Amino acid sequence: MTQSVVPVDYATPVVKRYGDNVHIAGVIAVALVAGFMGANAFAAAVGFDPINDARTEPGEVMVHIICGAVIALAAGTATVLLYRAFVQLRRYLATTAQRPSFAASTVMMSLGVFCMILPLVLPYLPLLNTVSPGFLSLILSLFLFIAGATLLGIGVWGNLAAPAARAMVRDQPDQQA
Repeated sequence: MTQSVVPVDYATPVVKRYGDNVHIAGVIAVALVAGFMGANAFAAAVGFDPINDARTEPGEVMVHIICGAVIALAAGTATVLLYRAFVQLRRYLATTAQRPSFAASTVMMSLGVFCMILPLVLPYLPLLNTVSPGFLSLILSLFLFIAGATLLGIGVWGNLAAPAARAMVRDQPDQQA
């Protein structure tokens, strides 16, 4: 009597959802924009002369292109890391039953709006308007804006009632005194 052996796969199947992958087009777009905008500033920060003449040596132009590629690579990596961090934050907030108090949510929303408006207002202040913004100040302004948007989102989420709490309030009869 012969026995047939059936291979059994004990691995858990991987279920991929649509929103789990980083959208490659967005990452490429952010990386290209940051690479083009930051190439000259990064090259100047490293110590290379700016390109002011069309008859500049090809080596100097290539150095600026390489600096743009470095910035593009860093921006693409930062975009992927930020996207994954926000996905994890969204999943955590969707599964947690605890929410901040009304006062804490209001403070988070206020600070979020302040952090989002501050990078827009800083260049127009007379004290800070004497120096043109550098690449590092632009990056810090971008991160401040992202942090403000995150605080604002968490504050709004904290003010929303949990679905279970809304169901309990809806199911209770009105108690009139």
